Amino acid sequence: MTQSPHDDSFLLDAGASPENLESLRQYVANSFRLDTVPADSRLPLEDEPHVSDWRRYQTESMDSDVFSYLQTKLPQLNIPIRPGMASTGTYRRVARRGEAFRHDDFGDRLTLEVPGELRLLIQEHPAGALPVLTTSNRKDFLTLLCALGGRSEPRSFPSAVNAQLISGYNNWDRVGRYRDAWQRKRDGSLTHDWAAEMQRVIRTEPSLFQDRIVLVTDAPYSGVTASELELAITDSEWRRRSMSLRLEHEFTHYATKRLWGTMRTNLFDELLADFMGMTHALGRFSKDAFSRFLGLSHWPTAEPNARVHAYQGTLDGQAFVIAGHLILSAAAELERLSDSFYESETRFIFFLALCQLGLVDLVRDGAVPRFLQAYAIARRFCSKEKGLCL
Repeated sequence: MTQSPHDDSFLLDAGASPENLESLRQYVANSFRLDTVPADSRLPLEDEPHVSDWRRYQTESMDSDVFSYLQTKLPQLNIPIRPGMASTGTYRRVARRGEAFRHDDFGDRLTLEVPGELRLLIQEHPAGALPVLTTSNRKDFLTLLCALGGRSEPRSFPSAVNAQLISGYNNWDRVGRYRDAWQRKRDGSLTHDWAAEMQRVIRTEPSLFQDRIVLVTDAPYSGVTASELELAITDSEWRRRSMSLRLEHEFTHYATKRLWGTMRTNLFDELLADFMGMTHALGRFSKDAFSRFLGLSHWPTAEPNARVHAYQGTLDGQAFVIAGHLILSAAAELERLSDSFYESETRFIFFLALCQLGLVDLVRDGAVPRFLQAYAIARRFCSKEKGLCL
């Protein structure tokens, strides 16, 4: 995206050097302008193909153990978590080729500590619905994360990681039903014909075989307690709201993926996602809470396990310090804007306005008129001709 010379001047004034100006320019570039959204987009966006199957899974598993049910649909959920598992032939046969799981091949089967606490729900959203798996047991959350997103190998995750949007794995139940329908149309085509068709789908229409789901647990958001946030609620209520906050956070990233084709590991994206999560779960955005969540309260000093470190990207140390100060200024301005203009009934329009505005225009002096202009553009985007923003 073209960057304004005014942005370069702004970044230089913020402390950028000629050596890191280009990397900062790319980092703060606005990738979310509404005029770059595909012209045929309508809100709410149509669900991706896998969601209808997961709606069926939800219905069929209502009176049963959700995990045991899903093990019959996703054979990779049977594979034990072990070092080196992804390189074994038994793993490849089950996870990559969709062959039936056989206990004798692995000597064990994946289990959860508290399978009865696993819940499957379908969360509606303007960006399209998604299946969500929730559990209050963090060890089970990590087990599922390794099984579906880590190729059945153990991994360590920061304590602040308690939600994940997972995609890219094959749903062999969906593949099998597609194959049955495809072969019926061709009156039982040869196996090698199916192999060619499967490769074609994976190459050109991967969403026909691959899912996108959200895993979430209810640990306190970013490891911050209710008392640290000075919230007059119980710890159990804060855990419940933390799960709600996380879900909205993940769906905000999903929205940028559906509308602009990207989910970035960028501080501005985290500001957008935490804004949407906080306003949904707590009713208000707070710069101080956001700073605590990211580990920015004493920036440029941050704890080694702070969330902020995950968003440095290719920035050098000096440039990342500047980016941190910019996002803190953006959070302060966002708090002022949301206190003045945010309404829950039009929250997605507000989100789109922030996307249209971008980081630099949010931080530069005189943000209010620019925001109101961006809000008007977002409202037109959500007009009757484009659909409805919920």
